[in-house]
Amino acid sequence: MNQESREQVLEELHPSLVGYVGYLFWGLILSFLVVGLFIFLYVYLDKRFRKYTITNRRVIVEYGILARHKDEIEIANIRAINTNQSFFQRIFGCGDVLIGTSGTAGFEIFMNYVKNPREVSERINKLKVAIKGT
Repeated sequence: MNQESREQVLEELHPSLVGYVGYLFWGLILSFLVVGLFIFLYVYLDKRFRKYTITNRRVIVEYGILARHKDEIEIANIRAINTNQSFFQRIFGCGDVLIGTSGTAGFEIFMNYVKNPREVSERINKLKVAIKGT
């Protein structure tokens, strides 16, 4: 196996805490109850175990606290990359990156509340062009 055929992790991302503001708000309000502590625990675990990985060949999303889920697509099969930023997300410099292939009508990969979503989508686009250009 030559150097070019090996898969390399280029970037690992996690959601921004901004995506958990609603949970954190209710956790703070309910913190005098045990329920609030469980909400804070959920936020911590979900942020820790939700991972977005970009390699030189694939985009991978792993999530789940008790049950683990993994969604991945080959960069060569990507047909669309969309970036969404609400007003609130723009203020905090995060947003959503949605990725789809020709295999489905919608999007298959959802990278929610990532920092600098335009840079992430541009990086994936450059990889796609590099792969299809070879």
